[in-house]
Amino acid sequence: MEDILVKIVENKMRLLANYGSTLGCAVPERRLVGEPVKVLSQKFVIAEVKKASPSEGIIVEEFNPLDLAARYIDSGAGLLSVLTEPDFFGGSLEYLRLIKKTFPHIPILRKDFILNREELDVSYRVGADYVLLIASILSEQDLASLYEYALGLGLTPLVEVHSLQDIQKARAVKPRLVGINSRNLRSFTTDLILPFKLKGLIDWECQLVFESGIATEYEAELAFSGGFAGILTGTAVSRNPGLVARFATQAKSNLGRGKFWSSLYSNFFPKNYLLKLCGITNLEDYHLALESGADLVGFVLAPSPRQVGLDFIASLPEGDALKVAVVVDQAQDYPELRELVAAGKLDCVQFHGHESLEECIESDLPFYQVQRLGPGASPRSTKLRLLFDAFSKDAAGGTGMVIAESALAEFSARQTPDSQVLEPEYRRLWLAGGLNPSNIASISREYLPELLDLSSGVEASKGIKSREKVELFVKELKNAGL
Repeated sequence: MEDILVKIVENKMRLLANYGSTLGCAVPERRLVGEPVKVLSQKFVIAEVKKASPSEGIIVEEFNPLDLAARYIDSGAGLLSVLTEPDFFGGSLEYLRLIKKTFPHIPILRKDFILNREELDVSYRVGADYVLLIASILSEQDLASLYEYALGLGLTPLVEVHSLQDIQKARAVKPRLVGINSRNLRSFTTDLILPFKLKGLIDWECQLVFESGIATEYEAELAFSGGFAGILTGTAVSRNPGLVARFATQAKSNLGRGKFWSSLYSNFFPKNYLLKLCGITNLEDYHLALESGADLVGFVLAPSPRQVGLDFIASLPEGDALKVAVVVDQAQDYPELRELVAAGKLDCVQFHGHESLEECIESDLPFYQVQRLGPGASPRSTKLRLLFDAFSKDAAGGTGMVIAESALAEFSARQTPDSQVLEPEYRRLWLAGGLNPSNIASISREYLPELLDLSSGVEASKGIKSREKVELFVKELKNAGL
């Protein structure tokens, strides 16, 4: 698999060798637009002036950086990000200089693959207020050196992280502004859940920026309500600058659906997996789920041997696990479900029926969806999460059927390119269907799941859990060494 980040950095080193830190552009000998602007509000949108990308090619055919910047500013962008990398993103230092000269009061981030101090000097002189420092292309020592040098110039570094290793590098300087990029710069695939997964590892005081991949108001809402102070968005707003204003309104959203994702992953590491115990029908089994270390506890509201009512969920005591209501085409229950969420008695809804993504979003509920995979079916791609379950024509779930190996193999190949070992932060597979103590170790080692959802495989009878089976399942799961 082609490593796009390596290609970009190698090309940047050639540009620096051939043209120096100005990249061949006319750069003033001194800064002409006043000292760098440092103020950001508590919630903000960073809108990117972006012509192209390695994954999309040309994004804006008739590209006018000044016009695009003006439209962002009119729409309420708190900061402009200007790409200055020329060959992969169509950027230029000249764009940044012109925009800052025209709008000197607007803070501007230089977005590039910065490798040395001379580039920071050029950034300052050309008018940048903020600079991007990408942890994955810098050693810990170089990151610290560039960070301190940028501060000495009056620039504010936005330190970008993508992985556990990146966060370890950043921890040495404890940057005040940290961006977590949902886009894997090596493959340019996007995972909107990755920032939530990594967020809990940042253990110093800072403002967090959710970078890349946000193209809808729902996605902006998730980021803002999930604990991110800002979002950095490029491709979507370059094509449609009016989205900036719509994204900014999500900073004030009171739905709070991102809190579910932030809470779910708060204790993901070092366990490296999530466990859901579903089909809970009684208080004893609820406590068993909590004792077993389940991250999610599921309650089936649809017709089933495991069906319970909303009153049962409302009656449960608080616990460390998040509560999930499983619904199958039950739009009539949404108002009552919203009331439970508002009261803190329910955390999420698992849409297990035929609901479209748009219908799920319009429900105003925190949610994830299920895809049932039958023979020959292919897992859908998504920037969020899908729970894959076995398909049965007789029941929506809880059948004990196992998903066809061919479907799992396809997904596994997508998330582990070139058969490389997948680090826990990059795992995406949510898996249900036929999981039990006898198969969980082999399934875990083979497919590297992020979440495992078990129900019938640990039952003594339908709707009643077996303590012995649950404890054995957890033991085998830990022995798998995820």
